[in-house]
Amino acid sequence: MVQDGRIPSWPGGKVRMPEGLAAYQEARSQTTARASDSEAGELRRQLQQAQIRERIAKAEQREQQLRQERDELVDVAEVRADASACMSVVRAKLLALPQRVALQVEALVAGDPGVRAAQIEAVIADEVNEALDALHKTRFGEAE
Repeated sequence: MVQDGRIPSWPGGKVRMPEGLAAYQEARSQTTARASDSEAGELRRQLQQAQIRERIAKAEQREQQLRQERDELVDVAEVRADASACMSVVRAKLLALPQRVALQVEALVAGDPGVRAAQIEAVIADEVNEALDALHKTRFGEAE
């Protein structure tokens, strides 16, 4: 600080104590002020970034609320419950299929020994279509 002239000196490099101390304190306060300005600028930048992140989060939350109000979003638990109920219906229908078809085919054959494969196929197709219709009648089975 003496070399760059910020602290006054006497010939021989000696510094008068009161003047030297005052110059040192002034130089230190300027350095601290510059550091404080730099820190304040960084804090302002961080605050602005935090405010931007908060605005984005609020906008995303509001968008999600609007989509839910418009029935564009469905609760996960609701979907799982409906899917479970749907699968239960389909499972029950498909498990009952062999017995129901067997009885209908037996009735066809008993009434007419000349029953053709196409007639049996029609009976089975009707039963499969009934199971699929039950699946389609669920809330989420409708095609958009």
